[in-house]
Amino acid sequence: MAFFLKAGAIGLLATAAFPMVIAPLSPQPLLEFLPRELFMFVAVGWLYLELPKHHGWRRFLFFWTAGFFHFLGLIYWLVIAMTNFGGLPFVQSLFLLALLCLYCAVYWGLLPVLSDFLCRHIRMPLFLAFPCSVVLLEWLRTIVITGFPWGLWGYSQTRNILFLQLASVVGVYGVSWMIALVAALAGECVKAEDKIRRRMNFIRLAGALLCIYGMGGILFLSSEMPAGEKLRVGLIQGNIEQTLKSRSSEYRRQIREKYMKLSRTAFDAGASLIVWPEAAWPGHVRAESKALRGFDLAGDTIMGASTYLKEGKGKHKLHNSAFYFREKEIVGRYDKLHLVPFGEYVPLRGILPVEKFVPGMADYSPGHSHAPLANQWGVLICYDGIFPEISREHVLAGATLLANLTNDAWYGVSSAPYQHRDFYALRAVETGRWLVRTANTGISVFFDPKGRMFAPTPHNQDAVTLYDVVPYGGQTFYVLLGNWVIAVCIGFFLIAFVYALRQRLGRG
Repeated sequence: MAFFLKAGAIGLLATAAFPMVIAPLSPQPLLEFLPRELFMFVAVGWLYLELPKHHGWRRFLFFWTAGFFHFLGLIYWLVIAMTNFGGLPFVQSLFLLALLCLYCAVYWGLLPVLSDFLCRHIRMPLFLAFPCSVVLLEWLRTIVITGFPWGLWGYSQTRNILFLQLASVVGVYGVSWMIALVAALAGECVKAEDKIRRRMNFIRLAGALLCIYGMGGILFLSSEMPAGEKLRVGLIQGNIEQTLKSRSSEYRRQIREKYMKLSRTAFDAGASLIVWPEAAWPGHVRAESKALRGFDLAGDTIMGASTYLKEGKGKHKLHNSAFYFREKEIVGRYDKLHLVPFGEYVPLRGILPVEKFVPGMADYSPGHSHAPLANQWGVLICYDGIFPEISREHVLAGATLLANLTNDAWYGVSSAPYQHRDFYALRAVETGRWLVRTANTGISVFFDPKGRMFAPTPHNQDAVTLYDVVPYGGQTFYVLLGNWVIAVCIGFFLIAFVYALRQRLGRG
């Protein structure tokens, strides 16, 4: 029992590093008054200390159990989406949540296996092998089957501004690597058996912290904010309940009029451009449309809408899209690139014995273009935004600003809207761009290129918020080189694999 209690405590401590909402206690995150980002270092350090205490299958089981409890606390809100809005029975929703958590926990369970592999075959110190294993496994969780990179360790440091600045060089995976390194070095200090070794480990830890925070401070102070003509952007938070959005054909007029009224308020307050959330326009829009009946806003507008493209006799393709309006005319369209698995489509249909978590929703098709809207805006629709390579490709295609359009009403009153919000601090720092985020029920917010948050809206309330942003055409180190940290870690594993293969052949 103590085995599982300890593993569960580590997993939940890691969860506490992220925004945590428990609806019966409070609709707001509970631990915001604490430096919760430090919980991740403590949890990972504790996990590291457990490496030599377990062997064989018990080692995998311990780490897998810790991962299971972590993901259970992190993504419990999927039950809300599946039960309250998807119509699935509560027991079935719990079963599906458990399956996903068990799957994600496998990546934690493999941490000691991969760490030992590097240590054994290329004699890499454990305090370096452990961070490399973390990065490889987080990357694999991002690409295997459909990819589910929710809650990468690096996202826990959104409020740790100096630490966060390194994302402009190493990206979110590099931030995870640094978390694991610092925690491992702290663990080495704790487990050192003599003063000399403890002193050496302390020097390593102090040096790592000095380098990380020193470089973060230099980047924060030396990197200039974009200079140029300011653009006043208005974010429109319509706060349409998901039950009404699901019946948009019945409430089309009310939804449309509400958004138009809030939009006029934003333009009257001086907005040069306004942004509506994901799928804000009720009903489906023809992909080839040049205008929309009932849309009469003269100012520039980015609007989320579901679109359909006719492909032949009775056939059509659905997209989750964003339109750019200028003088009431549609001058650009972006189609969501990375769809939500089991929500907007079913991966490996016919092989996996699972249907969509939200019954009745039609399958969508992904887009293929990173071209910025109006030659300026890189759009991230909902799930797009948790994949750093998508925002990077937008910037490489010429985007000088980023916009996230999302509908977080599916999550209800839970941790998810706050967790989802925090991911975009990383996207802003990685790309060196202002990022505006508008969510149907919140949280709508502005992030500057240093990852600082401005003008956040309250959750589950109608809101119109304005702020000045500045386009930027430069490129960060991360934009230039991409996920180079992953490439380096993969390189270490390939070298270890070659050595392992040579040893095996030599024995043969």
